[in-house]
Amino acid sequence: MNQIKPHIFYIFTDAFLLFDTGMQNIDTTNNYTRKVGYFNLDSVTIPEGGNEINRWVDRILVSSHFTKEQYKLEGFDSEVIWHGVDGKHFRKDDVKRKEMRKLHNFSDDDFVFLAMGR
Repeated sequence: MNQIKPHIFYIFTDAFLLFDTGMQNIDTTNNYTRKVGYFNLDSVTIPEGGNEINRWVDRILVSSHFTKEQYKLEGFDSEVIWHGVDGKHFRKDDVKRKEMRKLHNFSDDDFVFLAMGR
């Protein structure tokens, strides 16, 4: 991450797996990359190590209101974004793209790096 220097680093997995692989040990103190975690949760507690990852990221996105409430109980703010959108019915929309970038404070020339894990 320090070599390619993305503006935004999206992480799609659960915080436990990230902790297990040592993601929280990546030093980003001299890097301007914003870290956005899109985390799932399939229990009533955040698994061991998850809170360390939650403190490491700059923003937490979740896929359900249940997960949002569980994160809130642990003291973390999160935002619900639904997934599973059918690309056959929902095409790229530049107007919406600009609105989403504005909503999340991303400029049009921000380089976004997406990592999918599991």
